[in-house]
Amino acid sequence: MVKRSMNECNMGRNSPTAIKSAVDAEALARGCSTVEGDLTISAGASGDDGIRLDGVKSIDGGIHIQDCPNRCAGFTAGTISSSTLESVGGDIQISDVGGLKSLLFPALREVRGKITLENLVELQSLDLTNLKSVNESFIIAGAPELANLTAPPEGFDVTGDPARVRVWDVGLGSVDSFLIAPSNAHTRDISVSRIPNVVYAELATSNGGTVAIEGNGHLTLGLGNFRNISENGLLMPAHIETLNVSGLSDIRWSSSNSQSRPGEYYTLGALSVRDNRLLTSLPMFWEGIDSLEISRNDALAELAFPRSPEAARAVASSLRNISIRENPKLELGTTAEDGKWNGTVATTSWIWPTVDLETLMLSGVVHDTFFRPLEKIHGLTTSSSPNPAKPRVLDTFALTSTVAAFHCGTIDQMRMHGVFVGGYTCNGNSVDMVPPHHNAAVRARGVFGEGRKMMALVVSMLWIVLGRGWLDV
Repeated sequence: MVKRSMNECNMGRNSPTAIKSAVDAEALARGCSTVEGDLTISAGASGDDGIRLDGVKSIDGGIHIQDCPNRCAGFTAGTISSSTLESVGGDIQISDVGGLKSLLFPALREVRGKITLENLVELQSLDLTNLKSVNESFIIAGAPELANLTAPPEGFDVTGDPARVRVWDVGLGSVDSFLIAPSNAHTRDISVSRIPNVVYAELATSNGGTVAIEGNGHLTLGLGNFRNISENGLLMPAHIETLNVSGLSDIRWSSSNSQSRPGEYYTLGALSVRDNRLLTSLPMFWEGIDSLEISRNDALAELAFPRSPEAARAVASSLRNISIRENPKLELGTTAEDGKWNGTVATTSWIWPTVDLETLMLSGVVHDTFFRPLEKIHGLTTSSSPNPAKPRVLDTFALTSTVAAFHCGTIDQMRMHGVFVGGYTCNGNSVDMVPPHHNAAVRARGVFGEGRKMMALVVSMLWIVLGRGWLDV
C-alpha cells in the first residue's frame, strides 16, 4: 500500500511511483496532488471501482502499465480514471492490455509527451473532454469496441516535430475530434483508416501536413469549415500540404464565410482521390493544388471546377502535375459542361491549366476533341511552333484512350510542334518533335534556299562532265 505525505510524493524521475491495487491509488491521491517521475500501474492491479486517482492534479512523468511485456490476459480493475488530473509531463503509454474498458481523464488539458493507446481490445470509453495539446503524437489503434469518445468539439493541438495523429481500427461512430484542430494549430500529419462505423467525417483543420483518410466505402467527407483566425480576427488561409482520400461515397463542400468563393480560404498542395467505389462527383474548389491524382474511382462521372473566372484562374494557375486514370465513367470531352454544386456554386467540368505542366497522364474515356481548347490556345492551324507564353507539358505526356474512334492526329501534331516537349506517348505510340520554325515564311525560305544549293551543285557537276568531254574531243 502507498502511504505518503505531500512531501513524500517527490520520488525523482528514476524512482517511479507504482500502484499495485485500488487501495494504493486511493492512498496516493489523498496524499499527493503532484507526482514526480512516472506513474506505473501494475497489469495485475485490481479493485471493484477501478484505479481512481481523484486528487492528483499533475504527473511530471508519464503513465504506463507495467508487468505486461506482451499482451496481458486481463486487467481486472477495468477502469483507470481521475477527475482532477490536468497535466502529464511524459508519455501516456498503454498498449496490449486486455480487460481495460474505460480510460477517463475529463480534466486533462496537457500531455507534454505522446499519447499511445494500442491493442486495447476491450476498451469502450475514452474521456478527454478538456484536452488542449499533446506533444509529438496521438495514436489510438486496435480498439474495435471503443464506441464512446468525449473530446473537445474544437479539437486539440499536436505540437512538436513530428506532430502526428493516427486513428486505426476503432469502433467509433465519429472521428471529427481528430480531424478538427483549433485556429492557428501546428501543422500535423493525420491518418484515419479502418473506421467501419463512421458514415460522416468533417475535415476542419487550419494546418495539415499529409492528411490521409481511408473510409469504409460509405463515408461522406465534409470540407470547407476551416478554422484559421489570426490574432486580429482576420480569416487566414487554411492549408493542407497533401490530402489523400479513399473509401468515400460523397464529398460535401461548405464554407464558414458565405461571401467568399469556394476554396478561397482552403488551399491544398497535392490531392489524391483513389479507390472510391461509390463517389460520383468530385468538387475541385481548392486553390494552390500543384499535384492532382484521380484514379480507380468506379462511379466517378463528374469533375466540378469553379466557373467563376477569378476562382477558375486561382485553381488553374497552380496545377503542375495531373494524373487521371482508370475512372471508367468519367468522360473527358470536347467542351466543359456547366452545372451547379450543391445548387449554389456555378461549376464547369474542366479547366485547362494556365501555366506549364510538368506531367499530364490520362487514361480512360478521353475523346480526341478534349484537346481542341489547348490546340486553339496554341493556334496550331496557323503556326508550326507553340506560343511559349501558353501552357505546355515539359516532362511527361502519356495518353491512353478507351474510345474506339479516338485518333491521335491532333495530339501528334501538338507534339511535333513542341507543346509536349518531354517524354510522349499517345495510345502506346510516340512521335518526335520537328525542328522549331518561326512561321511558314521561314519554312518557305528554307526550302527555297536548299533548292538553290542543289541547283548550283547540279550545274557544277554538269560543267565538269561537259568540260572534260569537250577537252577530250
